[in-house]
Amino acid sequence: MIKVETFNKFVEESGMKTTFKDLMPILAASLDLAQDDILRQIIERCYERMDELLILIKIKYDEVFTEEDMLFMVEFYKSPVFKKFMKSQAAFMNDIMVISKEWSTQIANELFN
Repeated sequence: MIKVETFNKFVEESGMKTTFKDLMPILAASLDLAQDDILRQIIERCYERMDELLILIKIKYDEVFTEEDMLFMVEFYKSPVFKKFMKSQAAFMNDIMVISKEWSTQIANELFN
């Protein structure tokens, strides 16, 4: 079983909590619900109760990873390679979306032209 302190370090170093907080408004905006008061309340409540979600996530991690695995991941997340990866991730995702769209459009054109 993973120690709570180790899991908390993992959450901090991996940026899991920050990612969740960053993604919720983006998801809401993409669904055109960003102004919806009910959705705003749900997002706020999710932020307030984030620790509950982390407990549930830890249970899943316990099923797969050992304490040693988690310590290794914590060290990886602290590494310069991971930090470089994270800095470039947004640009990569944007590029991948463009490439995927062009690729799928090409396939669609081949099928229907």
